Amino acid sequence: MNSTPTPIAVEPDNAPIARADEQLAQAHEQITLANQELTLLSEQLAKMERDAERPPSSGPGPQSPPRRPALRVISAFEKLQREFEREIGKSTLAETLRTIRRMEELFPG
Repeated sequence: MNSTPTPIAVEPDNAPIARADEQLAQAHEQITLANQELTLLSEQLAKMERDAERPPSSGPGPQSPPRRPALRVISAFEKLQREFEREIGKSTLAETLRTIRRMEELFPG
């Protein structure tokens, strides 16, 4: 007897599921990259906030106006969302995000 299971060929009925799995994997990878970028932006924002709390130097020259790091972060997220929507479609992105949220509820932290 052969104890090795015979591989199951991907049937046409399974193609949408396989495609959805692939899209979910791609979305997860993009979310992971976005999370890394968010971490970097958060660190940069924290540094900028620490630098802003320091007293201004007594050196010559006017100080440059404070930047708006929160607006840059929001802008980066909006750009990222538009790219996701363009690559995988709004409805697919929305469904993927719902699936991820359900998974996070099932498997917290």
